[in-house]
Amino acid sequence: MDIKKRDGRMEPFNKQKIVDAVEAAMAETTHGVNGEVSTLIANTVESACEAEMLPCDVESIQDTVERMLMAQNCFDAAKQYILYRDEHTKTREHNQAILDKVWERSIGKGVVNSNANCDEKTFSGRKSEAGSVVQKELALDKLMSKEVAEAHRQGLIYQHDLDSFLTGQHNCLFIDFKRLFENGIKLRNCDLRPPHSFATACQLVAVFMQLQSLEQFGGVASAHIDRDLAPYVHMSFTRHLKDGMKYIEKMSDAKIAQDFDMYGETNVIGGEVKEHFPGAYQYAIEMLEREGKQAVEGLYHNLNSLQSRGGQICQAV
Repeated sequence: MDIKKRDGRMEPFNKQKIVDAVEAAMAETTHGVNGEVSTLIANTVESACEAEMLPCDVESIQDTVERMLMAQNCFDAAKQYILYRDEHTKTREHNQAILDKVWERSIGKGVVNSNANCDEKTFSGRKSEAGSVVQKELALDKLMSKEVAEAHRQGLIYQHDLDSFLTGQHNCLFIDFKRLFENGIKLRNCDLRPPHSFATACQLVAVFMQLQSLEQFGGVASAHIDRDLAPYVHMSFTRHLKDGMKYIEKMSDAKIAQDFDMYGETNVIGGEVKEHFPGAYQYAIEMLEREGKQAVEGLYHNLNSLQSRGGQICQAV
């Protein structure tokens, strides 16, 4: 004999489940457990279902159990059994509501664009939004008190970024580009070494911002990116100046190295180098401007088009 579950599935009838449920209700009363009554109820329900006197589905069986408890004068146990059913009904409805919401987010239905930085219709956006539903419920159920969680659900208070509250990720920061440029970083599959030009440093800015956006929620910015990039402007100028000295001034590599030792690389942008090698100096300035424009244009294109795993877009502001 099979029993029909609430979702339509069929599974073998197990009267022990009736016994366990009745005795669990009895255990919550002052009278305690009465094994004879619980067995009697389970046997009666089983016989009624086998004789087709009772529909063999969960709701009909539980209704019958309630009536039989009261017929046996087990009113306190009947009350506990009713409360148990009500609590489980609320839990099922709550879980079903969550599943329905996850399904809607997964298929991109009812998009509200709650986050301007996330496209909820993309693959990664739908995946992120679907996961967000579960993360929010877990945060409310596992991390907050019932009073605070209920206040949030009723709109009396609002926990910002509730889905990230569960995992404890931080929100918004300034990236220390100076330290990352000087030391480089080690990723899972490769190392990013320190840059040796302004163009490479700009590329790394976009890479660092995207990498950081994958590890947090909220904004990623720099407090003094101009100062952090300045040394690499100098590096690029120096490289272009050496090229100008070699190909315009027709100097040998040894002579270039000697002159740089004489003047010092920290002073190449002005002073004696400009006076002694005007052609090379002008060439270096023009090449630096060209490199700078291309590097910054590439940086803006990267920041405005890169997307993180969650569908968020990195934007240059």
